[in-house]
Amino acid sequence: MNTTRLPVQLQVVALIFLLTGLVSLWSMVIVGIGGPVRLNLSLLGIPIYFGLRRLSPGWRTCALFSLWLAMIVCVMGVAVCLSTKTPVETFMFGVKFREFSRLETVLGLSAAFVFFSSQYRVLTSRVVRALFCRHDNSRSPTHPIGVISPRENT
Repeated sequence: MNTTRLPVQLQVVALIFLLTGLVSLWSMVIVGIGGPVRLNLSLLGIPIYFGLRRLSPGWRTCALFSLWLAMIVCVMGVAVCLSTKTPVETFMFGVKFREFSRLETVLGLSAAFVFFSSQYRVLTSRVVRALFCRHDNSRSPTHPIGVISPRENT
């Protein structure tokens, strides 16, 4: 059992991943009832939540990768939005929700970028990074690959 008290910021980021994963699961179920099931990678938010709570370095890396991917998609979305003149259609649970103007879309994607980068900043902060390094028994603080035994040097 993990006895380390997790920082509030890490708990909030983990909870955001859980909620994202649950919404993704719910969306997959609702859309799947009326048609083909589409895999949504946001579903990984559920195991990421538990991995972050257990201080698993692998799940932290997965969370960081997904945040990088989300930030890249935001930047690409802004670039595409600025290069076209058509409004952006949004869908919720497979049903067309509404159209957004280019300005609304750019503002929304910019806000999402800030939101994702704030989560990234929490996961890369010195305090949180130290928590994950401390619980990774396969890595040595003096060697980036891990602990090297004398037999491995020969």
